Amino acid sequence: MGLVILDPQSGKRVEIGIASPDQGTGTGGTNRAGRANVRPEGLPMPRYFFNTHIGEDVITDLNGEELRDPDHAWEASRSIIRAMMDDPKNQDRLLAASLVVTDEAGEVVLEFPFAEALAGDEPEEPRHGSPNAH
Repeated sequence: MGLVILDPQSGKRVEIGIASPDQGTGTGGTNRAGRANVRPEGLPMPRYFFNTHIGEDVITDLNGEELRDPDHAWEASRSIIRAMMDDPKNQDRLLAASLVVTDEAGEVVLEFPFAEALAGDEPEEPRHGSPNAH
């Protein structure tokens, strides 16, 4: 099961898959293997909501995902953004968008600009003066 968001322009629910094998399903208690979503300390895993901000529009995550911690939410954010950017017709519109991740209390955990998530896709140019530069 993926992340379900509501597109404000169409009013339709859209499901986006997250490529992370150890995350919760977002169904409130078990992971894909049927085990309870708990951290090693025995505490329930926190739920994070991934809301897309495009200009004045907000695409709200209705279900959220149970993840280990904010670092895992960052990894999931990057996967979500890359999945959304896979469709070339969305790229221009979404390049200036941000994914705002909140916890169950509605507190912002992180803001992830789409452009930043894609920055790592470009190959690095060799640095002059490095031992491998010719």
